[in-house]
Amino acid sequence: AEISREMWLAPSVVPSLNDTAFIEKPPLYYWTVAGLFALTGGQSATAARSVSGAAAMLTLLLVFLWGRRDFSPAVGLVAAVGLATSVQFMISTHWIVMDPLLMLFTTIAVWAGFELVEGRGRPRTLFAFYAALTLALWTKGLIGPVLVAVGLLAYAAARRSLAPVWRVRPFLGMGVMVAMTGVIAALIYADAGIAAVREWLWVNHVQRFVHPTYTGHDQPFYYYLSALPIAVFPWWSPLASTLRPSRWRLTPGGAPPSPWHAARVYTGALALGMVLLLSASSTKRGLYLLPVLPPLFLLLGAEAVE
Repeated sequence: AEISREMWLAPSVVPSLNDTAFIEKPPLYYWTVAGLFALTGGQSATAARSVSGAAAMLTLLLVFLWGRRDFSPAVGLVAAVGLATSVQFMISTHWIVMDPLLMLFTTIAVWAGFELVEGRGRPRTLFAFYAALTLALWTKGLIGPVLVAVGLLAYAAARRSLAPVWRVRPFLGMGVMVAMTGVIAALIYADAGIAAVREWLWVNHVQRFVHPTYTGHDQPFYYYLSALPIAVFPWWSPLASTLRPSRWRLTPGGAPPSPWHAARVYTGALALGMVLLLSASSTKRGLYLLPVLPPLFLLLGAEAVE
C-alpha cells in the first residue's frame, strides 16, 4: 500500500518504498492501486484492498462461466463456491498484494488456452490469451507467462502429443513475451539505469528461483505437499478423490470415465505443471498457489459433482 501511495504521489516506472527504489516487480499493480487513490481522492485501505477484491470476484465469475460451459452448471457453481471458501483464496484476496491480480490474468490465459487447444479458438481468443499473459508479465514478471507455459507442456505430456499446444502458436507467444519484457526493461533503464534493469531481471528472477538470498522464503522442494492441502481446506474430500489413479484410467472399451474427461485432463495437467514449477523454485509461499487454484477447483468441482 505504501509503494502504491508513493507511486500516486510521484508517478514513475520504478516503484519506491520509503523513497528508495523498489525494483522487485513491474509497475502495473502499483499503477492500478495508485490510479484508484487518484480516483477516490487519496490513499485508503478500502481503495488499496479493492484491487485484490475485484480480481477475486472476476476470477470467481470466470471459473463459474468456464465450469458451466465446459463441464456443467452444477460444476461451475461448486467450483466457484469451493474456490471462494478455500483458505488461501479467502486470506490472500483480502491482502494488498499483487498475486490476486496475477491470478485473474493467468486464469483468463488458461481459459483461452483451453479454447485454443480444443480447436474452438478464434483470432480474438488468441488475442485474449496473449493479452492476459502480457498483463501477467507486467504484474509480477516472467513467472506469470512461465507458469502457464509449463502447465501447457504438462498438458501436452498428458495427451502425449504436442499437436494441441501448437494451436496457441508458441513461437508467436515467445516473440510477444520477449518484446513485452524488452519494453519493461527499456522503461526501467530510462527511469533508473542499467543497474535497475539487472536487479529486476537477474536478482528478482534468476536468483529468486535458484537461491533466494534476500527474500526469506527459502523452502524445501516438498513444501507444497503440505501447503497445497492447507490452501484448499476444507475441500479435502474431492482433492483426495481426484488423486485416485482409477479416476484417470480409461474404461476397458477405451471410453473416458467422465463426460468431462478432456476438460478434467486439461485443468489437472495445468494445476500439476504449475505446482511442479513452483516446487522447483527455491522461493516458496502459500500465496504463490493462487494461480493454481482456479483450474484446480474446476477439477475438484467436477469430482464433487460426479
